[in-house]
Amino acid sequence: MNLSNIKYRNLIVILIYEHHTLARLFGENENYSTLLHELARYTGDKYMDLPNQKELLKSLNISRSKLMKIMHKLYDDFLEKIKANKGYKIRETQIWYRLSSFEDYWTIGVHKLERIPRIGEHIEVPFLRNYIKCIPTFVVTDVHHQLESGIHRIDIHMRDRLQNKDIS
Repeated sequence: MNLSNIKYRNLIVILIYEHHTLARLFGENENYSTLLHELARYTGDKYMDLPNQKELLKSLNISRSKLMKIMHKLYDDFLEKIKANKGYKIRETQIWYRLSSFEDYWTIGVHKLERIPRIGEHIEVPFLRNYIKCIPTFVVTDVHHQLESGIHRIDIHMRDRLQNKDIS
């Protein structure tokens, strides 16, 4: 990947969202420690309040070219580190069922699954009822995986089988 094409806004989002992993991997590196320390101010619930270039340049007291060079190098080193076996540590896995039954919608957090269901598989959820008051059978319509900040989130989207045009 040509890192010179990655602009400030994209880099800052990556560095903030992956701050926990970056701090673990590079927190002791003198080339990155000052930047990582400054970025720590924007982690947690403050994701929407990303630092603009001007304020980051002022707080670090460096030139724009030097800031971009450090950010690109940090991102490049991060990509190299996570290529290694077990390079990206997953601290937590979150599994979510996203269930749709006509006008009803439920989100259920699942503690553990032996295996991730595939698109087209049917799943009964006996404690829910659909509009005709029967136990709905859901069909998996989409499975979405997301890795961010050491968290692997799995969203399993399902729709009531009665909603599908081809009831099988």
